[in-house]
This record gives sequence, structure tokens and C-alpha cells, in this order.
Amino acid sequence: LLQIVLTTLQVIGDIFLDGTWIGKLKNNNFKLRLNSNKTFQLTISNKNESQIFSYDGLYEHQIQKSPSTISLIKIKGLNHPLHSVFRLINSDSIRIAFFSNKNKFREINITDNNSFGLKRNFKKSLK
Repeated sequence: LLQIVLTTLQVIGDIFLDGTWIGKLKNNNFKLRLNSNKTFQLTISNKNESQIFSYDGLYEHQIQKSPSTISLIKIKGLNHPLHSVFRLINSDSIRIAFFSNKNKFREINITDNNSFGLKRNFKKSLK
């Protein structure tokens, strides 16, 4: 029974996280696209978009943990993964802690001082 519950939670998490999430942190804009095939695209740009950094790779998450975890792995252009925790606020909003390059050093509590918000972006991309 426990295995069924955990598997169901993971499937719900997969469905919930699929999509494009956008947010701001200081003077930077974040756009994180999580695809159903476990690939991601992360774009970070400064306020006037004069500097844009783009990364892609694979992601893993565990929604049944408290807090839920996410790891960006096999990132093109980086020689290490990025690990974080997140909290579901509602179906269109999550709060995610700052990323760490070491799994054991990721945050364990999400506060206003160590995290930022992401909202689901429903706009269709022209690209």
C-alpha cells in the first residue's frame, strides 16, 4: 500500500511540475522549463537581458520527501549538478531554495532568505 501511495505521489509530481516556470531574484530573471521526458532548460538573464545564460540537461525530483527535492543533472556547460528543495504553494506557484552543487549541502528548510518564487508561465513561446 505504501508503495502505491509513493508511486502515485511521484506521478502527481511529474504532472504538476511539467511546464514553464518563471521568477525573479534580485536583478535576474529565471525561466525553468521542465519537460515530461525529464529534460529541462534553464535560462537566467539580467534585468535588461544584455546577459543571458542558458543551460539544459536532465532533472530528477522527489515530491514525496519533505521538503520535495529537485536535482538538475547532466547539465551541458557545467561539470557538476545543481540540487535544491522546493515547496508547492499551489498549482501555479512553487518556492525553491537556492541551488547547491553538492547534494548534502542543499538547504533543508525553505525561508524567504534562502529561496525565490517561481510561477507557472502560461504564455506560448514564439521560439
